[in-house]
Amino acid sequence: MGSEMNSLLNSHAVFIQTPNSETKYFRNFVGAEDYVCSNVKGMDFFIIWLSDQYVEQFIQSRIIDFPQLKRANIYLSTEVDMASVSQYYAGKYSKLSFCLASEVSNRLRQAALGDCLNSSSLLDRDRVKSTMTRAKQGISQKMESLEIELHTNAHSSDNGGRTSVLDGKVPANYLCTLCSGILRDPMQLMCCGSRICESCVLFNNGTTTCPTCQCIVTQAIVRSF
Repeated sequence: MGSEMNSLLNSHAVFIQTPNSETKYFRNFVGAEDYVCSNVKGMDFFIIWLSDQYVEQFIQSRIIDFPQLKRANIYLSTEVDMASVSQYYAGKYSKLSFCLASEVSNRLRQAALGDCLNSSSLLDRDRVKSTMTRAKQGISQKMESLEIELHTNAHSSDNGGRTSVLDGKVPANYLCTLCSGILRDPMQLMCCGSRICESCVLFNNGTTTCPTCQCIVTQAIVRSF
């Protein structure tokens, strides 16, 4: 949803979240207001996300007085804008909250998951499955990014260790064949006996060859020792 979400945010789209339906978006505030007014009686509660350019329209609309309104999230482009706008409105309207436009995608996903689980309404199986799938995808993406970051940071910190190899201070059998750093959670290639870090196996799985015997490094040809 990355590029599509950026396009929607750049065009100041309005988002409506309810606990028993998918998030809906509208190209302008008028469309969002018409939708809420037509469907509010069937809503347990709803959350609205809108650009700061619609704040005054929202305040003057009927939506702000609906008891089903749980929260109105105002998104802004910069922290400077957010600070000034929130300072002006926050004390006047208790249901207003403020965030950066760059945070909207993650917050929508988190809110959808929380509302789905906490709603007092009966939810159909497809709704629950869809929400959980999106949550799992988000977690998976973060885990992949974290794995790459940890691998990069861990072995970039071994630069001193690689220098000490040249000085003969670290025996070669304590070094990873792939990254040349000190072995971390060591594994052994069954093809030639070379030792490599477990994270190097996961990070390079099927994409590189062993410098010793030129076999393709995969999880299938390693064992712990």
